[in-house]
Amino acid sequence: MSVNSDDLPGKAGYLRAVSHGLPLQARHAAGPAPFAHSSIDRQAYPFADRPNARDFETLLAGYMWSGGIARSGEVARRLEALQPGSMVSIERLIAANAVFAFDWRGSLWLPMFQFGPGAMVVNPHARRVLTELASVFDGWAIACWFLDANLWLEGRRPIDMLESAPAAVLAAARGDRFIATDLLRPAH
Repeated sequence: MSVNSDDLPGKAGYLRAVSHGLPLQARHAAGPAPFAHSSIDRQAYPFADRPNARDFETLLAGYMWSGGIARSGEVARRLEALQPGSMVSIERLIAANAVFAFDWRGSLWLPMFQFGPGAMVVNPHARRVLTELASVFDGWAIACWFLDANLWLEGRRPIDMLESAPAAVLAAARGDRFIATDLLRPAH
């Protein structure tokens, strides 16, 4: 896949927003923002520090068709019920970057597409993508990343392609991580 250099400013602006965990609406409404690596233009992104109810509802709706989202306690109960006596815990999975979660009003929430149907086994495609993204994006940003149209995927959403084209989604994650890492690197 070739990348047109004209696409990079938009991609860079998008990644600046995602790397700071900005809500979907804030990124789309304001477009790329001219802010430094360590600060956010608070005028363009008023909800940058704390997502609001609309942001949470957007994630809830976005993940509804793929199994929805659940509180970590519910996921832990499902894991225990389906894998009794197992040493697998949701905390260990999150700590090992096997799955991601995001905080909403003091509760951790997990998109359920990260688990295979039935047995609650971690989806290996999602895990590989998370391995690429976890070093530069927080849980909110990763949740948004899977739902947003992605330039590397020709405008398609990573979640829509995760099972049918896992290598393409992994490459998109790798590209976004590379750009975000470069953007977050302090200027000399």
